[in-house]
Amino acid sequence: MPVIFFFVLTFLPIPSSTYASNYEHKSFLCSTQSHSVKGGFVFTNNIEVVKYNILISSNGKNFIKKTLHCYKTIDDRVLISLDSLVNGCGKYHSYINSESLIYNVPFKDKILYAQCKLYDSNLESKLEESLNK
Repeated sequence: MPVIFFFVLTFLPIPSSTYASNYEHKSFLCSTQSHSVKGGFVFTNNIEVVKYNILISSNGKNFIKKTLHCYKTIDDRVLISLDSLVNGCGKYHSYINSESLIYNVPFKDKILYAQCKLYDSNLESKLEESLNK
């Protein structure tokens, strides 16, 4: 029996799941087909990320929604949780493809997506600037 157990542990593929330290202190700026600047992410440490989203209020004005989330990587995806670390992270609902940098948010009947790119300047300032255009 120990030989079979060794075989299972050694040769079965296991998805690579880690808390993604290679994203630590990096920022992504994201856009959609209809918005050249839609939001972005700032990876604050090896488990937490700040998500920014430009939304429209009920009076028609754009504003920036800033929320805290957890993240981790599995294979070629950076999974983003629904909640912050303080709230236990919750489910991992959306993800960024680490190769294409496309951010995907699956819903019941569709998938929303945004194209992201590495951003080396102050992301929050860039988002504020885009509101004033």
